Amino acid sequence: MRKVACLDLEHNRVGTPELDHRITAVGHERSEPGNYRWDGLKRGTRPYAVLQLTLDGYGHYKTSSRRQMVPKHHLMIARVPSRHVYHLPEDGSWRHYFCCVTGPGTLALIDQILSQSDAIINLGSERQLRQRFEQIVMNGLAGYSDSYTMSGDLYQFLMGLCRFSFGEASQPTTDPIGRALAWGQLHWHEAIDVSDLAEMSGLPKWHFSRLFRERTESSPAAWLNQLRMRQAAKLLLDDSQSVAEVGRRCGYPDPSHFGKSFRKSFGMTPVEFRSSGWFAGIE
Repeated sequence: MRKVACLDLEHNRVGTPELDHRITAVGHERSEPGNYRWDGLKRGTRPYAVLQLTLDGYGHYKTSSRRQMVPKHHLMIARVPSRHVYHLPEDGSWRHYFCCVTGPGTLALIDQILSQSDAIINLGSERQLRQRFEQIVMNGLAGYSDSYTMSGDLYQFLMGLCRFSFGEASQPTTDPIGRALAWGQLHWHEAIDVSDLAEMSGLPKWHFSRLFRERTESSPAAWLNQLRMRQAAKLLLDDSQSVAEVGRRCGYPDPSHFGKSFRKSFGMTPVEFRSSGWFAGIE
């Protein structure tokens, strides 16, 4: 089984700027013994990286000094060109998602991650990070509509991976409101609500809401909506994205709900806001 899509959309459009975060290919594969082996010094000279998440089975990743397994829920990061080989064991199979990525911003982040982490990262405890990677692959296989959305999705995944790799995502904290705030700032674009924030805090919803208001002088719902609206205002800078797409990326799958929430926050519709010039002052 092999499903692969080649992307790099910005190179197919005249006048589109080269983005810092680019995906050149995605795929969903089940590899069998005897026909799966990749050498990091035999894949050309153009710099890029392979991100590969094991779904079941396992593979082997080797450098000149080390050999490692890549089991289920582990992410392999292979920098190309570099001295490494990854392949299947003789008696196994390896089902995985992969994503080939490039761009100066992406490669700089990956080099930072590799400076702090191993090339094989255990994401077993990071379900949402795995789901985000899966969504990138599924969107790529279905066909991204534009390079900006593709670049944004990749950047968000890499930011989550940085937080995890540098210890920020997994460190426990005795501050339940701070924990909920940090988590909300990472997942604002998803379909989360106050119940999810309360769950992340570990407090009963009513108690969480009271402490949250004392801390921020805002209700959790209002805080989350304000965060999304500010992000929406920034996204409206890109007029290649429809208002409905901006709403979807900000956690509002219903365009009508997004429009009403936006008007309540800014006193005008997203279309009016886009043409008003006000977004120049949004930070």
